[in-house]
Amino acid sequence: MSDADQSTTAATTPATTAIVAPASATSATAVTLPSGRRLEAELDGSGADVLRIRAADGQCVLTVRVTDEGPVLSFSGATLQLDARRLEIACEDLSLRVGGTAAIDVGGSVDTRVAGRASHRIDGDLHTTARSMELAAHPGSITLEANDDVALKGERVLLNSDDPPMPLSMAEYRARRVAASAAAPGALSTSDDHADDD
Repeated sequence: MSDADQSTTAATTPATTAIVAPASATSATAVTLPSGRRLEAELDGSGADVLRIRAADGQCVLTVRVTDEGPVLSFSGATLQLDARRLEIACEDLSLRVGGTAAIDVGGSVDTRVAGRASHRIDGDLHTTARSMELAAHPGSITLEANDDVALKGERVLLNSDDPPMPLSMAEYRARRVAASAAAPGALSTSDDHADDD
């Protein structure tokens, strides 16, 4: 190829330039938002993409780690509010830790189902109020234990007795027993038979 041909080829062939970005530019990127907050993006040692939002004073208020298993969100702030028509949480394990007080206000009904065991430990006092209350154990038993006195207060305290209304006299009680045993002869106890002698 002549010198003229070489010069013509060099003039007509577009020049190509290889651009190599610094390693730091691909591992970390920071953008300052108009409010003064900063958005940082980086690739951590585990291969996860990490997005951080920092307040104007430099405190990290939101961290999002995008991993192969899914995103991991971390919040840090004074208040976190969720407002939705429906909220569903499904997870393998759930842990809630509250350093101060907690309040739950439910406008409707609450149904709780525990497949395993359940335990409650309260270091202070426990007060439970309801229009009516029922405690049942099937097929097990109920154990009530107190270090001090056990007080039962009510208009009537029924212990293995007939359903109300309660009999007003021993004669009425015996009449009920006789009527109840009519379908099952021999149901009357010996103590009831001897009660007539008292």
